[in-house]
Amino acid sequence: MKTFVQLLRVAFWLHPVQKVMTLLGIAIEVVAVVGGPVLGSSYTPGTSLPLLFAGFAVALLLPLLLGGAWLRVLSAPRQMQMLPHARGRLLAGTLAILLLGTLLWILAYWLAFRPAPPRYRPSAEGYALMYMLTLTFATQCLIAAFIASRGPVWMLVALVIWVFPHVLLPELGIETPARVLAGPTGIGMVAAALVAFSLWYLKVRRIGGQGWTRGSVASSALPTGEEGGRLTREDALTRWLLGSGTPLSMSLQWTLCVAVLVGVQLLIGHDSPPRAVASVAYGTLSGSALVIAALGHGVAARSRPLWLMAGRDRRELFRNCERLVLRTAFAILLPFGLLGVVLWWLLPQPALPPAYIAAAILAPGLAAIWFGLALVRRSAWLMTVAGSLIVAGWYSGLARPLAMGGDPQWAVLAALLVLAMALRFVAVRRWRALDWPRGAGRTAHAG
Repeated sequence: MKTFVQLLRVAFWLHPVQKVMTLLGIAIEVVAVVGGPVLGSSYTPGTSLPLLFAGFAVALLLPLLLGGAWLRVLSAPRQMQMLPHARGRLLAGTLAILLLGTLLWILAYWLAFRPAPPRYRPSAEGYALMYMLTLTFATQCLIAAFIASRGPVWMLVALVIWVFPHVLLPELGIETPARVLAGPTGIGMVAAALVAFSLWYLKVRRIGGQGWTRGSVASSALPTGEEGGRLTREDALTRWLLGSGTPLSMSLQWTLCVAVLVGVQLLIGHDSPPRAVASVAYGTLSGSALVIAALGHGVAARSRPLWLMAGRDRRELFRNCERLVLRTAFAILLPFGLLGVVLWWLLPQPALPPAYIAAAILAPGLAAIWFGLALVRRSAWLMTVAGSLIVAGWYSGLARPLAMGGDPQWAVLAALLVLAMALRFVAVRRWRALDWPRGAGRTAHAG
């Protein structure tokens, strides 16, 4: 029980961003329950999912998407091998939180449909269907995140595992995979996946650490031997800041990942409406904003030792890091754009003009450049507010018009550009006010 409570804290209350999202989710639920139908907190025929779902989604988003990665972080330290039954307790607590999260999501359905007329309320079979689909999705997230957190190559393996049931079932002649996954077959698949994962997790001698972390990636990027002798000082600093090589290597890596992901989406959606598949594919390309935000934050975090050890003052260090992030972001966005051109010729063209789609994909990525650089010093409120604005701009400017066939929202894209300029102003001020202790640079260099 103690381990379960500690894991609940890790899932919902460890990081300032988690605290903000948990409290925000609770606040949305309170408003939805108190506000009633006036605020759209209950289901009525012909409406979209009500406000109740938003509160649960905000609170459960990070535990759902990062639960497997957190399990690896907690399992990797060597001292875990010396604690009796430590892995068993971690696994049991993680699975308990998995079941709790799925129950909370079904609770959102019950609260939303409770005021609806009886003929619109789901039956017991309907709730069982939704619960098994939710549990299947959560299980896939847990195992896939655990695998993907091992490193970039393993992320591709996780994608294959993610889509395997959706590809296998149609090949077996099953036209409605959702109902199969909610029936005895789905229960067996979830149980088999959890049992296989649990047996491996408990039996393997050591759990490898994350391959995306700053220390391990940056250390592997440092040149040695003859390679180190051929690099210039600037090249060495670039490799240190990027952590995983060069702008070209990062471009190739993320292009491969996105190409595989889009290919998987096209494979799964071959029986879906072509325009819907195209919308999902273009939405995936817009994920470049997330990659670029992580890139900027990683460069900012690794720049600490360079302030003292590379002889750079704050302003010069910011300019160098900004140029590097811009150059690398362009190297990442260019193949993303080429993939978009290929999709434009292969798939049915959306109602939106191509210039607008390109701008809607690029605008969140542009704002994400300085969003990542502004996080040179932690700030939960900056991460929450600025991140929420970028996500809202992406949803209003790209996802919603693609999915619902709306008109181009040029004003939203203009607002994202204004946000990008504001974030650059914030980033410059935060870098100028930095006061890293000398020990922080040594620690980061040693890591």
